[in-house]
Amino acid sequence: MRKLFLIAAAFLAGAAPASAKTVSISFDGFCDGMNITIDKTEQTAVEAANGCDKGTGYGAGTIGKIKNSFFLEGRRLTLGVKKGDSPNQYLYVLSYPLVTGGNWISYYTNDGKTLIQNDTGLYTVTDKPEQAREDLRSSSEIRR
Repeated sequence: MRKLFLIAAAFLAGAAPASAKTVSISFDGFCDGMNITIDKTEQTAVEAANGCDKGTGYGAGTIGKIKNSFFLEGRRLTLGVKKGDSPNQYLYVLSYPLVTGGNWISYYTNDGKTLIQNDTGLYTVTDKPEQAREDLRSSSEIRR
């Protein structure tokens, strides 16, 4: 019985939902992007940073519809993201479904009270998420 339990636990810990699909994007004009695994059934997603931020960022979020907002209106994927040892927490809002030419906007907070818009742009769906994009800054670098 114990052996059966251990096998089942190992299977469940590593199993992705049958409806999950991973899509890689790069932020146009930046050196980073995200590998996003979407569960269409649950309308949720998890992400890991790619490009110049590979191994430094991760996050989770939901898919939903935003109303009454000029830039953000429509179906969106909203992700709360932690980047390395940055004191900031980031919020990325991406147009959904994820297709080349989609737009995104990022915000950050360093106090949990104030949300500051950081950057915005377009993204490209890519099959080369780890490709180096040198001489560009990260989308999480704080603009002054």
